[in-house]
Amino acid sequence: MVRFGLLLLIVFSLFACKSKKASLAGDEPVEVEDFIESFQVLKLPYLVTDTALRRKSVDSFLISKKIIQQFMPDSIYKHDFGKGTNPKFYALGSVPVKDGETYLFVKAATPGKAVAYILCYDKDYVF
Repeated sequence: MVRFGLLLLIVFSLFACKSKKASLAGDEPVEVEDFIESFQVLKLPYLVTDTALRRKSVDSFLISKKIIQQFMPDSIYKHDFGKGTNPKFYALGSVPVKDGETYLFVKAATPGKAVAYILCYDKDYVF
């Protein structure tokens, strides 16, 4: 019984030590490093298909409008969706290049339209 309790304590402490990724769904500003780290790393080749874009996205990957505006000018997506439309943004994943840039895949969607964007940051996190 003591061994089981000790094992349980070790397992819980391992999970408690893991750093939590920043939430992108809130309205609090985030640092660019936290923004990039919140995207899951993708394996190449990564394919964005029309079927995947039309599929309903999970809310755990939702990026709030205030946060996406920190890292992506609204003039980019207003061209695709129009001025009066407010799409929802979802983190699809990231592809980091060793000692180079990082590519972030973002989905923007409304009930009638979905578009994928690729954001590129250099190694100094400059957009």
